[in-house]
Amino acid sequence: MAKQCDALIITTAEIAGQASENGCKAHAMHVGGTYKFPFGKVRLTPAFHGSGIAGGHACGFIIDFYGVKFYFAGDTSLFGDMKLLQELDPFKYALLPIGGNFTMDPHDAAKAAAFLKAPVVIPIHYNTWPVIAQDPEAYKADVEKNIPGTQVILVDPGDTLEWD
Repeated sequence: MAKQCDALIITTAEIAGQASENGCKAHAMHVGGTYKFPFGKVRLTPAFHGSGIAGGHACGFIIDFYGVKFYFAGDTSLFGDMKLLQELDPFKYALLPIGGNFTMDPHDAAKAAAFLKAPVVIPIHYNTWPVIAQDPEAYKADVEKNIPGTQVILVDPGDTLEWD
């Protein structure tokens, strides 16, 4: 798909190298790095998960996309340094996995939401297979009840969300 659209893949060096070898445009970064692109800035953050490529690292992203800032946790577990991310690069939206088994479960993702202090949380990476089946409505209720000022937005597959 990246080849067909001539899209730039922004990722860790190992994955960028493999993408380039397969004819895709890629920009290599590593965890902790930041870079300014024409659309805004990208910061690679830690994530705890396999990368799927030997020697590669899993990562999350804080993205400033034309002035809208969000944290995409990707596939990760809960980790304490999430508390620092809002200080490093303040963002409004946090996309957090809630599926469990391969990533955080809803309980850990609620703790992550508390650590991150993002005004808006969007749960991701759940209900695609039975092993990661979750109740996003229950997650929403838990987070909104226990973290004052946090709104959870549920986005169904195929739906779109406009950032403000």
